[in-house]
Amino acid sequence: MRAIVVALGLVICVHAAQASTVVVLSEPQNAPALGSALQVTLAGRGVAIATLPAPDGSLRMDRAAAAQHAAISFNADAALWIDHDADATEVCAVSADGRFFRHAPLPVGEGDTPRMFAAIATSLLDELLTSEPPPIDVDVHVHVGPGGAPSVTPIALQQGMPMPMPMPLDARAKMNRTLVEIGPMVSPLTYGAELGLAFPVGDAYRLGVGSALNIIPTDANHILGVADVELRHVGRGVHHFDIGPIAGAAMLLDHSDNALMFGGARFAYAWEHENTNRSISLVPLIMHSGNDTVPGIYASFRIGFAL
Repeated sequence: MRAIVVALGLVICVHAAQASTVVVLSEPQNAPALGSALQVTLAGRGVAIATLPAPDGSLRMDRAAAAQHAAISFNADAALWIDHDADATEVCAVSADGRFFRHAPLPVGEGDTPRMFAAIATSLLDELLTSEPPPIDVDVHVHVGPGGAPSVTPIALQQGMPMPMPMPLDARAKMNRTLVEIGPMVSPLTYGAELGLAFPVGDAYRLGVGSALNIIPTDANHILGVADVELRHVGRGVHHFDIGPIAGAAMLLDHSDNALMFGGARFAYAWEHENTNRSISLVPLIMHSGNDTVPGIYASFRIGFAL
């Protein structure tokens, strides 16, 4: 218990820089190829790539707003997608703060589309994320050379404009937002529901506080109240594993003198959506009451809502 408290204190006191990434939004059948091509083009810059479904919206600005929300949910710098308009097919990019929107034509049916997308997207990102971008959209010239390899010459380069890129390290969703989590739980002797809050601590951890009510059907339907605290290491990507220590206390609500302490670890698999996530977890425990120490375990399914 003392070790858990010390670990919690150390993590809370650590000031960690915000992590970010670049989000590519596309149809499921195209997303892996586009993401891989962009990762190759950005190799050496330390830029992480996350892929999500194509943005919805009847108008381009609606799709840009959806892409911006996706970038915010991943604590990213920008979001990219291929926009199919009535007049043209273009690569579009929007910054996470919504201040900048850039686009450039994507030649369709001329060579390798993922590589063209990556080359154009890199140019747009360079121009989009420049500290002092020009007040007009970047103009990108695309030339298809032998073998279908695209060559991109942005006007920004011709003007000698500096083009810095950020160096995001992680792709952890919603790490700038607090989660409200709720869901059912079950153990070999009880069943019930839990409710909690998970606060971001740095760029890879969450500090969670929670409570639960459990019914003990084999013991005259006694109700067990639970309070706990956990330190969770959050995995990367849309689908990820989380792990961390958990400690707390439990008490029969009609027998307040029968309290017990417990400690253990939560192992969870989570999958992310724009403003929510879901997770399945397994929590092995060691419980102590009086002079008795016994093992325990429970499983839970939780839905998280980002504030």
